Amino acid sequence: MLYIKVAFKVKDFNTWKAGFDEHEQARNQSGSTGVHYIMQNVDNPNDVTVLLEWKNLDRARQFANDPELKEAMQKAGVEGKPDIQFVTSAN
Repeated sequence: MLYIKVAFKVKDFNTWKAGFDEHEQARNQSGSTGVHYIMQNVDNPNDVTVLLEWKNLDRARQFANDPELKEAMQKAGVEGKPDIQFVTSAN
């Protein structure tokens, strides 16, 4: 399976999570399967990693480069530049 892995820091996790939830329709319209995993650093809950399952690599790349995504992340309180990787299951 194909995933977008995004690691970043946020000002406030709950504010970010509300913004993430609001952006669900855009993700799904761009090819996300709707399956995602949200992880927080045990020592800093504002240090977040998200794994999003995707159907197609080209559409995943388009989504990750969409200016609307950058705008939504900034609005939700993402600080700095997120680390975005495209990964696949190895098993």
